[in-house]
Amino acid sequence: MSGDDEVQDALAAIQKVRARMAARSRWSFARHAAFGAVMGGMVASYGLPHPYPLGGLVLCLLVVALIARMDRRRDGFFVNGYRAGRTRGITVGLALFTVAALLVAMGLKVQWSWSPLLAGAVVLVVTTLGSLAWERAYRRELEER
Repeated sequence: MSGDDEVQDALAAIQKVRARMAARSRWSFARHAAFGAVMGGMVASYGLPHPYPLGGLVLCLLVVALIARMDRRRDGFFVNGYRAGRTRGITVGLALFTVAALLVAMGLKVQWSWSPLLAGAVVLVVTTLGSLAWERAYRRELEER
């Protein structure tokens, strides 16, 4: 077997592994909604009276750790959303949207104390849909390389 054949075999093996990863990279709607709930919960927690917003943030971080643990147990791996590649634009867009919603809600909180709750609900929906888009982009990236 020549060196070129070995390289081609290695590349074919890598592509086969990536195709298997793409096939396994399908998460339930509940998993996507859990991500949305964490993001929305971080925003909504600012609607709580002091000092409870900090508790809301801590709870959201604990849920992230739980999601990662459950993913590893169920799938054998956890894909970090903050990664290079096709998904980066979606991740940055969702983060910017969430921060913008939080800033708007905090600004409106003086007039409407419930504005962080409403903003959190909007963030939940948008980031859940964004998580679904992220999964599709991730799978396409694995399939195309």
